[in-house]
Amino acid sequence: MIGTVVRGAAVCLALAGLLTCRLQPELETTTGTTTSMDERELRRWRLVFLFLDDNDLAGTVDVAAHRIAATPEGRDESYRIILRDSRYDGSAVEVVRQGELARIPLAELPVGSLLSGEVLGRVLTVLHREFPAEEQILVVSGHGRGWRGLGATAGAPMAVLSGASLAEALDALPAEVGQILVLEAGWSGFVENLYSLKDLPVAVIAAVTDVRRTGMDH
Repeated sequence: MIGTVVRGAAVCLALAGLLTCRLQPELETTTGTTTSMDERELRRWRLVFLFLDDNDLAGTVDVAAHRIAATPEGRDESYRIILRDSRYDGSAVEVVRQGELARIPLAELPVGSLLSGEVLGRVLTVLHREFPAEEQILVVSGHGRGWRGLGATAGAPMAVLSGASLAEALDALPAEVGQILVLEAGWSGFVENLYSLKDLPVAVIAAVTDVRRTGMDH
């Protein structure tokens, strides 16, 4: 699963053509300095990396996040936003700015777990307001849980981001926003998860699931 997290970053950056971020809200860097930027610029892509890392993947995600930030600019422009389940507290998100990660406080972010469809949907709505884009790519990386969904939380083994919760979150965005969902986690492309998305205009790219060779836990 460690390689999965890093591959997920590469997959969605390639899809979007790799764009440089010139952020619009007030920014707080890792040193605590803030920079004020007034305009909200409409861009082609908004890349949202959701790392379900409240488990043994936390250290691996540190590497992946910095690789995302260091990826050079491409032909177009996009916002690149990182959400980490292990660090999300409802006050700020991390955004790539000039090759580095900046922590940005945002108003109206909900408090709660990103495994909740309602919470995740409200987060995506705030991101769409603050970082407007014609299309969104949401990459979900972590441990897959088969038909149950995604995510493995330390201390809460039954907590998952289910297919129904994903559908609820994606449905929160305006209909005119094009959406691509990348399920970059082992055992995440089960038909039960995909069926939950059947009524949404969302293109889905899911990791290959092969249980014939190893079987799976029930």
